[in-house]
This record gives sequence, structure tokens and C-alpha cells, in this order.
Amino acid sequence: MWSLLVILILLVNFDFFRATLFWDFETLFRFALSIIGLLYIIFNLKKINPQIKKWVIIFYSFAFYLIVPSSLNLNQSVKDTVIANYALFSVSSSLVLYILFQSKQIKFDVEKIFLLLIWLDFSVLLLLNITDTTLIYTSIFTGSSIESPTYSFCNSFIIFGVLYYFISYIQKRNLFHLILSMVLFFIPFIFKLQRMQFIFTIIVCLAFIVIISKKLRAGLILKISIIFIIFQFELFLLPGDFLDDNLIKLSDAFNLFNPKAKISDVSTLARVGQIDYALENIAKNPLLGNGIVRSSNAKKVYGNLYFIYVDIGLIGLIYIGGIFGLLLYLYQVFDSIKKIKFKQILNNSVFDNAVILYLLFIVFSSFMTGLTFNTPYHFLIILIILNRKQQTFIKNN
Repeated sequence: MWSLLVILILLVNFDFFRATLFWDFETLFRFALSIIGLLYIIFNLKKINPQIKKWVIIFYSFAFYLIVPSSLNLNQSVKDTVIANYALFSVSSSLVLYILFQSKQIKFDVEKIFLLLIWLDFSVLLLLNITDTTLIYTSIFTGSSIESPTYSFCNSFIIFGVLYYFISYIQKRNLFHLILSMVLFFIPFIFKLQRMQFIFTIIVCLAFIVIISKKLRAGLILKISIIFIIFQFELFLLPGDFLDDNLIKLSDAFNLFNPKAKISDVSTLARVGQIDYALENIAKNPLLGNGIVRSSNAKKVYGNLYFIYVDIGLIGLIYIGGIFGLLLYLYQVFDSIKKIKFKQILNNSVFDNAVILYLLFIVFSSFMTGLTFNTPYHFLIILIILNRKQQTFIKNN
């Protein structure tokens, strides 16, 4: 029973039901979890791990702070700002997992649960793409309907799976796990190349190899390279212009900040427009930022411009929160990374190292897109798992 509750908590906090019929259920359930988490904080303030408590304070501070620039610059009500900034105000939903970890009477295996969710996520994503299903979400609050492509579906657990099986191969020399890692990495990208996820997944895997390079044999790295090339070769066998199209998209992603580059990808061009708009308005309110707009008010503020601040990473963060928001973000990044004892990383279990790499993935990818301020409950869950046994790779405050 407790395992089922943990599974549900992880699903809603990793936004598993995004863009589906159950999206409102996810929102309401996360709101209920947030209330439980807040009550736990209030009545057990002295008992909470200082690291977790600090992170909750950071996120809530930023949430309340954004009310100021949103009111001053957008003439937006407090209620609309809270709704627009729901993610930060519901960060305490993650603390329910922390409560379960703290209980000595409740037993569950978080590693086995994650393995289950990895393959659940992969199976659902595969099924949606094979059947070419369009995701349809109808809000029970407004009655409006939104159609989304299948790649909008959650793939957070799949990314975790890539890292988990990759590390498992390196630490346990299980070649089958390397193949599983490549399957989880390449198959979703056949349907839709998520460029930033593609790039930053490779970066964190390379970072892990660099960290433990003195312990690795040349043959191990050679096997990884061969398997990677084999899976790359499958892309050449796909019909049409799949490979050329995606190589162009990758090239455009690297040229995002190059004003002289010729960009043909629609998504990248949209980001260029968003960056130009953000930079123009950052100069108007550099310290406090411009605030965060509720989606229903977006037309009034942006006109016909497509603008979503998380699409442009740090620039989007500075746009909504100014220098103050940037400082809070940089603090959370450096404070997260300095807790990890990289020299002792091979003494950890495969699962613990996968959690560490996933933390790095969240941090690195947030520079460009999907800021941790946009999914704080997701980020906080990772920190909670890292702190669950006060293990050796987490330094004491």
C-alpha cells in the first residue's frame, strides 16, 4: 500500500499526467499534498533536515517575491500571480515523500519503484507514438480544451533510466544494461528529437566518465563508444529525411545565440524571438524583473508574441525575477553541487549515483530550458532522495 502511495507521489511530482485527461487530477492531488507538506513544516520545523528546510524556504521566498514585480509592472492581482506561479507555491507537495522516509514503520524500496516507473514511462510513450495518439486535455475549471503532440508527454523517468543503466554498466560491467540505456536514450528521439535533453543527457554521462576516468579501463570506454555508434547507425536506416532534419535542428540549437547564423527550425526561431523580447524588457526592470503572467492574461501583455519564459532558461528567469531571481537560482545550483563528494562517487550504489547524475542533468539543462523554479517539487524530490539516509556523499551543513 505504501509503495502505491509513493508511486502516486512520484508520478504527480514528476508531472507524469501533463497534457492528459488526468492533468487536473494531478494538479488537485499535488495541491492536497502541498497542504499536508506545509502543515508538517509548521508543526515539525525543528525536526526537518536543514538542507530540505533551506530549499523549501528558497522556493517559497521566490514565489512570494514574484508577487511584487507582477503587481508593479503588470497590474496583475495577487490571485492571478499565485495561479501563474502555482509550481513554486506547491513545492511542499514533495515533502510528503520526506515524511514517509522519516517513518521507521513504513517500508518501501524506492529503487525498485523508480525502475518500475522508468519502464512504465517508456511503454506509455512508445504506445502513444505507435498509435499516433493526440493528447487532449479539457480543464474542469475553465472548460477549455488543449490538444498536444505525443512528445509533450512526460519522459522524466526515461531520462533517469538512461543514466541508471549507463552507470550500472560502468559499475557492474553488465553489457545488457548498456544496451538498455541506449534503447531508452535513442528510441524516444526517433519519434521526436528533444534537442536539449539529447545534448545534456550526453553531457552528464560524459561528466561521469571524466569524474571516474582514473578508474576506467580503455576497453570499457571502447565498448560504450561501439554500442553508441551502433545505435547511431540505426538513424541512417530510418526512412525519409529524418537524420538530416534532426542534424539541422541540433545545429540550430547551437546557433541560438549566434546572430549571423541562418536558422531554419521553427522552434528555434521562436526562441530567438523570445530572447530578443526578454532582453529588451530586462533592461527596463533589471533588479526586480518583470513578473510572471497568468496564461489567461498573456494576450494582453505579449500580444501575438509566443512567449514562455522557461523556454529560454536563464534569460527567461532574469526576465521574470531580475537579478534577485538570478541570485537565488545560482545559490541553489552551487549549493546542490557542492554537497556531492565526487571523489567518493564509486563507493555509492548505482541508484545513488543515478540520482546524482539526474540532479546534474536538471541543473545543466535548466541553463537553457525547463528551470528548476518551474518544477521545484521535481527538483526537491531528488534532494530528498539524496538525503534519505544522510549518506557519505552528502556533506553535513
